[in-house]
Amino acid sequence: MAQLSIDDRRKRDDERHRRGLCVTCGSRPTRLDLRTCRKCADRVVRWRIANPDRVRALRLKNSDQYRGARRGRNYELRLAVIAAYGSKCECCEEDRLVFLAIDHIDGAVPEAAVTGGGKLGGHHLYRLLESQGWPLGYRVLCHNCNQATSHGRVCPHQEERDASS
Repeated sequence: MAQLSIDDRRKRDDERHRRGLCVTCGSRPTRLDLRTCRKCADRVVRWRIANPDRVRALRLKNSDQYRGARRGRNYELRLAVIAAYGSKCECCEEDRLVFLAIDHIDGAVPEAAVTGGGKLGGHHLYRLLESQGWPLGYRVLCHNCNQATSHGRVCPHQEERDASS
């Protein structure tokens, strides 16, 4: 069997991932937010443990490439999550992406976070929400409104609206 070029391998892997298959062997992964099945992931972990010097050398050699690709994927995922939950702050209607965050309505914490031992946020939360088909219990708030409503408090924007009506 001829070895695939890097571009062909990327296309194959992306197609497998899009179909929910392990990018390495083509079987079903154990969780939808992973790119590999448990067996392939375990094999990679064993190789990394057995070859720490090679892992370190590869990371140093390709660090900019990996970091840039990861940032790009995380940014695209963040855009998708924000769009799925409304694209603007539910409280003050701020729509500049840099100010927006996902809020757990009423402090709802995904079960994966509970079993994993803590709150789930950032790209880990985004992957989970995407894999679960954008579940209810989340909303878009700007960082100010998100902080203001933490611990059961009322946002000053809401207090102003209540006072004026």
